Amino acid sequence: MGSQISEILSAYQRSLKETYEDYKKMYRSRANNAFCFYRDFLKSHIRHFKNILESDQGKRFLKTKMDEFFGTIELPFIAIDGSCHKEPMSDFMVFFAASYAARGKLSLLGEPPSIKYERWSTEQDTSMIAYVPIPFAQFSEITEEKFFYYSDLDKVNLSNIDIQLMQLAEIYLAYDLAKATPKPKIILLDNSLSSILLSTDVVHLLRGERLGIIGYRYRDLTLTAQDVFIAYSQPHNYELGIPTDKGFHGEYFVLANLARNEKVNNINLSNSKIKDDKHLKRLKNITDTEDSARKKRIITEDSFKENIKLERGMSILNSWEFTKRMFEYIGYKLFREKDPMALTFEKKDEDGKTRRFWMTPDDLRFLVAVGLRALIEICWRNNILLIGIVKDSSSKYFSKNYLGVLRHCEVFQFSDIVLPWADRIFLELLPYFDDTLHAPWATIEFDSTFMTLRLILDEVTSQSKIEGVRGEVIAPERLFLRSLVQFFLSRDKKDLLSGHVIFVDRLAYSQFDKINVGSTIIKTARGDEIQPVLYLDAGKSNIAQDITIYILSVLTRNLFPEVIGYPDPLHKADWGAKSLKEKIKPLIESSNITFKSDPLRKLFRQIREEIRRI
Repeated sequence: MGSQISEILSAYQRSLKETYEDYKKMYRSRANNAFCFYRDFLKSHIRHFKNILESDQGKRFLKTKMDEFFGTIELPFIAIDGSCHKEPMSDFMVFFAASYAARGKLSLLGEPPSIKYERWSTEQDTSMIAYVPIPFAQFSEITEEKFFYYSDLDKVNLSNIDIQLMQLAEIYLAYDLAKATPKPKIILLDNSLSSILLSTDVVHLLRGERLGIIGYRYRDLTLTAQDVFIAYSQPHNYELGIPTDKGFHGEYFVLANLARNEKVNNINLSNSKIKDDKHLKRLKNITDTEDSARKKRIITEDSFKENIKLERGMSILNSWEFTKRMFEYIGYKLFREKDPMALTFEKKDEDGKTRRFWMTPDDLRFLVAVGLRALIEICWRNNILLIGIVKDSSSKYFSKNYLGVLRHCEVFQFSDIVLPWADRIFLELLPYFDDTLHAPWATIEFDSTFMTLRLILDEVTSQSKIEGVRGEVIAPERLFLRSLVQFFLSRDKKDLLSGHVIFVDRLAYSQFDKINVGSTIIKTARGDEIQPVLYLDAGKSNIAQDITIYILSVLTRNLFPEVIGYPDPLHKADWGAKSLKEKIKPLIESSNITFKSDPLRKLFRQIREEIRRI
């Protein structure tokens, strides 16, 4: 027996060693490819900020631009992070979600800039906490899945309610603080804003007018399918041309123009790219609502032979305001009043009987979608810099999607090459190739629509073509811009010391980004024409990125060894969110005592064993 075990362990050791050697060979090969690709092409797409940020002239220029944009160079900021947890009990599952905001002020009046953190007072405490206990017996209506589950816990794991609640807590907190007075000038979130937006758009494509939350009553009004569709068409920014008139969800473009011309009550689409009546049929047919007072179609015409008219009595702007107020109400009840029943509502079931329903994960995603879109509106209106930070990611949106699609469009020219398996790993190699790279440095910014634009091989023609996710899902262009940034590099010692490359999402602003729209048209295999914001080389001016990197570099002070190269305010927010979680977990765990003490839920065998005669 001993010799057999020894042989098994020896064989495993040999296999592990061979696998590791193969891994190192592959890593070296791809690292060499990365060096060649950087030398021959990518070098001109990397932006260096060290000289700008260490030059008195460069800093004065950036401070002038920030003063024009923010109206001050005394910049209050908030950084938001969240945490979540789910605790299985005997007959219940308790979901916990929280978000925490670190607050401070960045002053650029002196040199070096100063950072002062501010404590929230007891009256001002903005922590968002929600506890939602849900009986296992009700999970079938929450998950709304048709599969056969082996256990109630399987349903819970598939539903991801805790993650959706955490996202909702983060977005609601950011929205609530952005509305407050005085307003912050900078909002940092430890999340990918473009990814959140995309995930909610996919829900609309798949679920749309069948969302369970349709029928929710607030202030004697009912959320209708029309309201849901109008909400997903937001935000509107006419200077940036958002939403655009591309074929995918061209209905959003129709709604934006109807909203802009509500007083006229009609629009003419003859000059737009929308040339097919199919884009209007969905708008015309959305009428499923129980509220007779609001049972109105959005439009009355579905033909391009005449102007598109808004249904009499329908107001797109009023619909969107109603949906935002509903979001605020649910958020206040859930996070301020800690009322888990805020996630329930009454409406008629399939049999026409009125009963109480729990919101599904898709309903929570809809609320996140509303909150994020409303947050974007506030940031545009008040010139608040909205930034999302992602620490770890295995995505290849930059190298595979962005560079690959633009090479297919003949904007870039480079040969086929096998690069490391993630953008972050690939870019973290660059300082080893180029000793002129100093922190901070970044890639050029690319439109977040490239997250969904990708090259696939046509099986019939064997030619490459551009498609969206699932063929047609394309993230809205001109809304968020992404870049990969490294904030810490040290060449003072023999070995290079570096922090991780992180992903930075920032909101696009017409003051900076409008000029870079429309230089390139990307045509998909389905006929969509995408005109994203493009910064095609490192030498092209990008004031918004300069401001963003300057602010983040000042906030990244490298005081904590566990988060070198990461903005300090987000680390403090992470501390706060995790502290809330650690304080709440024992409270949630102790609540199971109530159910354990109930004799009706115990088995006969358990009762007999506990009360045994002596």
